[in-house]
Amino acid sequence: DALPICYYKQNYEDLRNAFGDDTRAYYTHYMSHGLSEGRVADRLLEDQEDVPLSLSAEVSADQRAVVVRASGGVLSSASSVFFPVWSEAGGQDDVVWYAAEFSGGAWTATVPVPAHASAGAYSAHCYAVVGGSQRGVGGTSFSIDAPSASVAVAEDAGAGAFEVTVSGVSSPSGVSHVDVPVWSEAGGQDDLVWYRAARQADGTYRVRVSMADHGWSTGAYNAHVYVMAGNGVYAGVAAA
Repeated sequence: DALPICYYKQNYEDLRNAFGDDTRAYYTHYMSHGLSEGRVADRLLEDQEDVPLSLSAEVSADQRAVVVRASGGVLSSASSVFFPVWSEAGGQDDVVWYAAEFSGGAWTATVPVPAHASAGAYSAHCYAVVGGSQRGVGGTSFSIDAPSASVAVAEDAGAGAFEVTVSGVSSPSGVSHVDVPVWSEAGGQDDLVWYRAARQADGTYRVRVSMADHGWSTGAYNAHVYVMAGNGVYAGVAAA
């Protein structure tokens, strides 16, 4: 079939600047370079601007991965698509550009949550390379839940100790471990000790704290709880 050079010429300013009205040059360029670059010659790109762009981010049930998917609009003429993804916590300090693959009429990429390891809101933008030029075409968002738990402290004054029990530990991605930093109010945090809580048969986590490990300091003590979720999210969830 004859190549509609008028479309190819109108679609790409760089080609117009290079070839002017040389029809043969447009045809030669398309056959030798344009086709492999994903350039469009059978229709006007501007006609696709009115086609709705579909962009979504689907979080897996265990919140360990997110599938970002885009289709429609200029994406049908894109040679490549990228999804920059980052968590709102800390700005864009964890931004990663994911290269999408085209299959079944859509561009998709899988985002591993441990690569960002943050709870809360995330942004996912979409950039497409069309006709050799990269452009932003849209954005969406999703969220990852922080783990949760509650804590209780029981004193054993006669033994100079107390027991910290962490219950209701929950995370969609499962729980890797539970940490309990403890310190006395006297002297600030100069006696801070981080304890790894032991999981009990009833599903709670427990730490036994001896005052001897804190210089036999008297008065008030602080015990905080941090949970490492299965998707790499590490968060403070409770305090006593």
